[in-house]
Amino acid sequence: PYAPAELDQILAVLRTLLRIQETVLAVNRAYIDSAAQADATRTEPPFLLQGSYRNTNKIAARLVPVMNDTETEALLDGHYRAEAQTLTGGAEANLLKLAELRGRLTPVQARRWAEIKRTWRTG
Repeated sequence: PYAPAELDQILAVLRTLLRIQETVLAVNRAYIDSAAQADATRTEPPFLLQGSYRNTNKIAARLVPVMNDTETEALLDGHYRAEAQTLTGGAEANLLKLAELRGRLTPVQARRWAEIKRTWRTG
């Protein structure tokens, strides 16, 4: 027996959690695909960001019912930016790959990502 306003907040959080879960699962798929690929056949740097229930929990802990799409995307950006800091030299490539996975590459980022992949192939 929730009040309509409370029910709206609960449903908003659940919708946002599903969006976050989609991103985390896409990251996990890319991580597994990258780990399974032989270095000799790689066309881009290894993808080392991970998607797990721990990532989901960390992000979910920072959710609030009134978050809009822009704020949710910023939450995901911030989480994975912090995760990428531990990658040292691979941080830029991994964040660009993440943006590609999320369909959020800007034209400038797309050019940089293409340049990194081209350099990676030519060694």
